[in-house]
Amino acid sequence: MFPYKSLIKVSCPHCGKTFEHFVKAKLPRTNRQNKYYWGVVLPLSGEHFGYYPDEMHEAFKLLFLRRNEDGRPETLKSTSSLTTKEFVEYVDRCRHWAAEHGIYIPDAE
Repeated sequence: MFPYKSLIKVSCPHCGKTFEHFVKAKLPRTNRQNKYYWGVVLPLSGEHFGYYPDEMHEAFKLLFLRRNEDGRPETLKSTSSLTTKEFVEYVDRCRHWAAEHGIYIPDAE
C-alpha cells in the first residue's frame, strides 16, 4: 500500500519555483502520545500486576490490537503503525481497562 494520499504542488512565494509534495494519508502517533503511554500508562498498569512496562505493552496489545482476517493466523498490530486518532482510542481503551481493575491513570493533560 502506498503510504501517501495525494500529490500537491506548492509554489514558493519568494522565487515562484514550484515544488511537488506528497501528503500522508494518515498522521502517525505523536512523540508526546508515546511518552505518555510509555511513561505513565504502562508503568502504572504494570506495577499493579508486577509487570515491566514492555510486558504490560504486550499484554495491552493482546487485549486490544489482535488482528484475525479471513481465517489467517492471528497477529498483533503494532502501536507504531497506529494513526494519532487510533493511538488515542487505544490508550483510552487501556486506561478504561485499567480503571476496571482498580488502577488510576491520570489524563495526559
